[in-house]
Amino acid sequence: MRYDKYQAVIVGGGLVGASLALALARAGKRVALLEAGEPAVEGLEQGWDARIYAVSPANRRFLEGMDAWPDMQRIGTIESMDVRGDAGGRIAFSARDADADALAWIAENRWLLASLWAQLRDSGAELITGQEDDVPG
Repeated sequence: MRYDKYQAVIVGGGLVGASLALALARAGKRVALLEAGEPAVEGLEQGWDARIYAVSPANRRFLEGMDAWPDMQRIGTIESMDVRGDAGGRIAFSARDADADALAWIAENRWLLASLWAQLRDSGAELITGQEDDVPG
């Protein structure tokens, strides 16, 4: 396989690689994404993924701009925080203080990945999957 036909070759289809590939493909770039296999989406709604992320408002807007923000079915909203430290230190704040809907959202890795890969399949990016030793060198 000739990789010089691409403007970007991304190795790894996790959250960072998948979102980069999608953003570049949506910007009209010729992109190849190399990943051992597509993320499993069967049984997505059963059980919880222990790998979670706090997603900032800017990152949510980035994903929404690519139609890759998942539905809110399994997303937690952080509306306020009360942080306590040593020697009685404390700070409390809320999204309302910043005139915002939320400070952040808690999302499972596989929930975000499934949404990104659903968009990737129709993005024009070439998705090269297979066993690691099958990926062309």
